[in-house]
Amino acid sequence: MSHTPSAPYLDAAESVEARVDDLLPRVTIAEKVGQLFHTRKGKVSPRFLALPKSDVGDADRGLG
Repeated sequence: MSHTPSAPYLDAAESVEARVDDLLPRVTIAEKVGQLFHTRKGKVSPRFLALPKSDVGDADRGLG
């Protein structure tokens, strides 16, 4: 008896597009931002935390 994954994004038989379309709505904004900036819970440096808060548009200058 084969096991069918419970979500399409886990099913390697699905197309990449179908898997991405299924996964993206499941990911929180915080998780998406974490992927952009490669942050991990408990691993954010004090230097990063000391940066002034700003709009996301400033991220390319290291301020977001």
